[in-house]
Amino acid sequence: MTCAASTTPPPPAVAAAPTVADHVLPPAKPPVTPAKRPAVQVVYPDHVAPFKPVATVVDNRIPSVLLAAYQHAAGRVPACHLRWQVLAGIGKVESNHARGGQVDPRGTVTEPIFGPSLTDGTRAVGPMQFLPSTWSTWGVDANGDGVADPQNVWDATASAADYLCADRRDLSLNGDLVNAILSYNHDGAYLADVFQWITTYSGGVAAIPAVAAPPPTAPVTTTSTPPPTTTTTTPPATTTTTPPNLVGAVVGGLLTDVGSLLGKK
Repeated sequence: MTCAASTTPPPPAVAAAPTVADHVLPPAKPPVTPAKRPAVQVVYPDHVAPFKPVATVVDNRIPSVLLAAYQHAAGRVPACHLRWQVLAGIGKVESNHARGGQVDPRGTVTEPIFGPSLTDGTRAVGPMQFLPSTWSTWGVDANGDGVADPQNVWDATASAADYLCADRRDLSLNGDLVNAILSYNHDGAYLADVFQWITTYSGGVAAIPAVAAPPPTAPVTTTSTPPPTTTTTTPPATTTTTPPNLVGAVVGGLLTDVGSLLGKK
């Protein structure tokens, strides 16, 4: 039996769909509302004027003591992937790195830093500007002196690191980083300002000595000079001795020269 060859043509070839590199865009994920602890509160900046975005930031200087504190605090929660530049960006905006590094050998600011009075009468405190109620929850003793002090750069930066890393955030993810900074101050201009400094410090920094604290103000003491007292003694008519000299008592005044104090979100 002979089999006839099939006259049915083969199906047309289908062109393969073009492939798209999977690294161009991350896979789409449904929006997730991050969990937020009830105790987390907004920390306000240390200025009254509203924040303005910084177009170009060129100053990459950080006082060495503050740089060391930022770097030390960034490693507190390894799973958080907090970079020290984030703490430095916040510290720059909040207090200009503790007013240029004006701290004592223990890392405590030489003059307390306070933010403006808020509507409830409270004020943010310290170089990282914590509200007292927030500090009571997040404040830690990082320098081991037995006191959790918001005016101490070691304690304040460590507490800020814990605050930013709350709720198991992974700050290597842009979304978590944005939410962390907005939890510090929920303001878009503030976020832009901090990100400008993060970008600047990520390109390299110059460690500089701390700014010398201004001298303490001494009270001006002035002692008025009383008028001289003159006593004249008339010698007796029968004496031949020389009359006593005039007695003049003059009290000198003391005037203390005082150098003017250079003052200071």
